Amino acid sequence: MIVEIIVFLLTAILAYFLYLYKWVHHYFDKRGIKYLPGVPIFGNILNSTFLRNHLFDDLDRVYQAFPGERYVGYIEGTMPILIIRDPELIKSITIKDFDHFVDHKEFFSEEVEPLFGGSLIMMKGERWHDMRTTLSPAFTGSKMRKMLPFMTEISSNIVNHLKEWTQTELAGQVFIFFVAGYESSATALVMCVHELALNPDIQEKLYQEIIRFKEEHEQLTYENISTLKYLDGVLNETQRKWAAALIMDRVCNKPYVLPPPREGGKPVHLKPGDIVYNLVNSIQMDPQYHPNPTKFDPERFSDENKHNMKPFTYMPFGMGPRNCIASRPPIQLS
Repeated sequence: MIVEIIVFLLTAILAYFLYLYKWVHHYFDKRGIKYLPGVPIFGNILNSTFLRNHLFDDLDRVYQAFPGERYVGYIEGTMPILIIRDPELIKSITIKDFDHFVDHKEFFSEEVEPLFGGSLIMMKGERWHDMRTTLSPAFTGSKMRKMLPFMTEISSNIVNHLKEWTQTELAGQVFIFFVAGYESSATALVMCVHELALNPDIQEKLYQEIIRFKEEHEQLTYENISTLKYLDGVLNETQRKWAAALIMDRVCNKPYVLPPPREGGKPVHLKPGDIVYNLVNSIQMDPQYHPNPTKFDPERFSDENKHNMKPFTYMPFGMGPRNCIASRPPIQLS
């Protein structure tokens, strides 16, 4: 009897997941959205679920599969999600029609994880708006100007301590720095050092700019740091090639009509709860927008070249009212 019950339950569970698998396919087919079928239960994330590759590889595979589409379907387990490929649509979703896409996808509820679930990034609706309004003044240019002397003093103290460390101690700190490199500023610095090590000509050019800066300025200030144009290009190129956030997600909170995914297609009607992904890394590494994207080239962001960059194809800190509130400090700290 127990065996029969177990077999029945397993059959029912399998039938349920097969139903969801078919339902997701029908969701995209009905709307004329192209997608990769995936596999039952896992959808398009089978390989990353079992750590065969990174989640970005699964996402990018879907992004690259249909180069002519403005958006494509992505199956996250049994959940249908739209990946936006068109920069103009990203502009509409994150800025022009932001009121239709205010919230982020919920990864942890506040009941399960009070700290992360109750943070600014996970807050929704008016609660997010009130908290953002309260915190934003702490990250204005005037506040950053006041913080810079303190950050400069701390950096100088670190340099003085570094001079007294042995090679073994230095190696230990580099290791822990790498382990702690999940936060945006640490990640940016780690990958920046990595790229400079691989490109000694860029490293030398940056070094010479910093030497000239030290000769011309006695102290680092918020005003004179803006003269380090090549350093700015190096940091921007690091964030283009190694974006800290792979996905810029939005949850639809009002009915919204997306334009057809291709010429001759039909508009797609989104309802509250539907999710869209903007793949930051895929767009920033797309040769359509950034020629020779694997090459580390700070000159992309020079005064002569940066105006050639298509809007909404460089967004390491997100876009619109729900962009990263602390985008200034990581750049300044770097």
